[in-house]
Amino acid sequence: MALLFALLPACFDDSYDAGPSYTPVYCGQFTSCASCTPVLGCGWCQMGTKGACADQPNACAGVSSFTWTWELASCPGVPRTDVDAGATD
Repeated sequence: MALLFALLPACFDDSYDAGPSYTPVYCGQFTSCASCTPVLGCGWCQMGTKGACADQPNACAGVSSFTWTWELASCPGVPRTDVDAGATD
């Protein structure tokens, strides 16, 4: 019984930090690819000249043609960084 009371304080150790918790975000609040794609769980659906931030590509399935990205580098209008500046055609 003494052992139980000796170990009991270890069960209530407040020094443990589990780190940040993930809380779902409403992706529709973001109005540009640049503000949408850095948010965990959100991606950008580009439909011609218009776009929308959503939590999955299926949210764009109602249009005939769209592109989807989770990555900021793939946003429309973002300069490509994978090209060689000294390359010529």
